[in-house]
Amino acid sequence: MRGTSFVFGKEDEMADKTDEELIGLVNANALRACGGFGMAYVAWKGFAGPEWAIFGYVAACCAVGGAIRTVKAVFNMIRFIPRIGKRARFKSKGVDPKADAMAQSSDLKKRGLMK
Repeated sequence: MRGTSFVFGKEDEMADKTDEELIGLVNANALRACGGFGMAYVAWKGFAGPEWAIFGYVAACCAVGGAIRTVKAVFNMIRFIPRIGKRARFKSKGVDPKADAMAQSSDLKKRGLMK
């Protein structure tokens, strides 16, 4: 197991993910939230009434699910933003290292390493 970071007593789902996976996780949570709210709207507007009372409960459950996913997406974004800042500070420290040029035989002869 690579991830040893714990949040609220459970393993942190963001510990071992790349940035692309984290962005996908936030987007998936936001999409699920939209789906939950959309299903709640359809169930409430289409079928809510005294004779279809069960659809009112379905709408409420979908709305609660959408709200939970919205909170998850927001918290994941809040936890992801400092990671972007750390990467920007790291990149601002300098350019990428470059390999040294190969030693030429003339350089080696000058320094007495080769005859």
